[in-house]
Amino acid sequence: MTNNTGLDRKTLEATHGQVWDEEQLAQEFKVTAIIDEQVVVVRKADNQVGSMTFQNLPRFYFDFVPSGRDEG
Repeated sequence: MTNNTGLDRKTLEATHGQVWDEEQLAQEFKVTAIIDEQVVVVRKADNQVGSMTFQNLPRFYFDFVPSGRDEG
């Protein structure tokens, strides 16, 4: 379903690949900072630090970009 503030999940997946909702994000990542429409995260499986973009409504996170460093 699409609304006037964001894209639906299928559209985001077609453009950006994997998409996470809030519950999925919490299972796989730890959010360490929110900056505008970006979040800085640590992937729990391997401590990989990275960033992603998010939209508010519906709230989805996408476009994970690893920073090339691990959280120590």
